[in-house]
Parts: sequence; structure tokens; C-alpha cells
Amino acid sequence: MERVQEFFTGQFLTFGITLLKAVAVAVVGYVVIRCLLAALNKALTRVKVDYSLKRFLLRSANILLLVVLALSVVSSLGISTSGLLAALSAAAVAVGLALKDSLGNIAGGILLLITKPFLTGDFIEAGDFSGTVLRIDMIHTILKTADNRRIIIPNGQLVNQKVINYSKEENRRLDLSIYISYDSDTKAAKQAVLKVLEGNPLVLREPEPPVVRISGHTEKGVEVAVMAWCKRENYAALKFDLAEQIHREFGEQNIGFYAGCLKVSVINN
Repeated sequence: MERVQEFFTGQFLTFGITLLKAVAVAVVGYVVIRCLLAALNKALTRVKVDYSLKRFLLRSANILLLVVLALSVVSSLGISTSGLLAALSAAAVAVGLALKDSLGNIAGGILLLITKPFLTGDFIEAGDFSGTVLRIDMIHTILKTADNRRIIIPNGQLVNQKVINYSKEENRRLDLSIYISYDSDTKAAKQAVLKVLEGNPLVLREPEPPVVRISGHTEKGVEVAVMAWCKRENYAALKFDLAEQIHREFGEQNIGFYAGCLKVSVINN
């Protein structure tokens, strides 16, 4: 009986020591992980890594370190990790097959973060959507539209379609088409538009001065092409300003816009 008692006492003591060792490994490992992540965060901030890329790297490092810590805790309990690794590998393959679309989006997110076609804060157009990039996550990218809606686009879709980044260049060219009636004075119309452009402080002289040309004769009337450069942040304001100012200037000079009607002349013999 005493031997049995000594046996169980020894087993409980050994188990208790092993358990305390595993707890110590978990606690110390967790503290080390926090310290490593904090150091990595400072290093990425110091070198001015994009917010989305920094967030992705920190998350990936956190997951990797937690997996290593979990294996270390299991190993400290005296459990062989070889079988566990084999099971995890098999589970990873099964999950990968089930979530291949999501994995494609993750791969797309990695490509976006590496190639950097756009960054957080850029204004982009992707397919039918446009907005400011709020965040590039592992699976999707979040845009904020001008009317304060949030659009979530899978990264795989962004990688495989045309994306226009309006924030890459400091200046943008505003292109307008104005249609005037065929009986209007085209020279006067061009001079009126140039007067408006020269009087608007948002219009730049570089890289090119504003241009006004007659670009076509269509069923809508005589097409007047207007091209003017501005700072990218002034693009929308200039577009609305010119529409209002040109309309006012044409009214003052009796220059007619295309009215969408057909003029019929009746000749009596």
C-alpha cells in the first residue's frame, strides 16, 4: 500500500513539476512575443513602412510566434510534437482546399502590399467603384467613397483588374467637353472659356497652360474641348467652378449652348 501511495505521489509530483514548467514556458514565451512585436512595430514605424503593410507583418509575426510558443508548451509537457505537426499539416492541406478562394485573396493582399500599386489614403478607381483606401487587410481592401460609404473589395479581384490611382501624381489635368449651338460664334466661345480659365486661381500654368480647342462637330453641337491642369486635391472644386463660371460667362456674351432641338427652315417658292 505504501508503495502504491509513493508511486502516485511521485507521479503527481512529476506531473506538477512538468505542468509548472509548461506554465513558465507559456508565460515567459508570451512576454517575449510581446517584446518582440513591440520592437518590430518600432522598427517598422522608424523606417516609415505603410500602415497596411506594417499591420500585415505584425499580424503574421504574431501568428507565427504563437504557433512556435504552442509547440514549445506542448513539448515541455513531454508530448511528442512530430505527430502534432503531421496532423497540423494534414489539416492545413484540407483547409487550403476548402478555402482556396480566400487563400487567393490572401495571396492578392500580399502582392498588393509588396508591389504597392496604391497605399492607405490614396484615391483609386477599381471597376465600378472609387474611393479613398482606408485599409488593406489580408483578405480584402476597404474603400471610403465620397458620399461616406464603405466598399469592401476582395484582394484577388483587385489584383486581376485595372486599378486607377489618382493620388500618385501631384497634378491632374481636367478635361471638359462643352457643346455650343452651330449658330454660336466659336471664336467668342473660345475666348470666353479662356477668360474664365485665366481668372481661376486653381488653374495651373505648369506643366502646360490651359488649352481650348474646337474638337468636333457632332449631333450635340460644336464640341469645345477644355484642358486645364490643377493640383489633384483641387480637381473636383475646379470642375464645379468651371461649369458654373463658363455658364455665367456664356450667358453674359449671348453664346448659346446646344439646346437639343432641330431647326427646320421652310422655303416657299
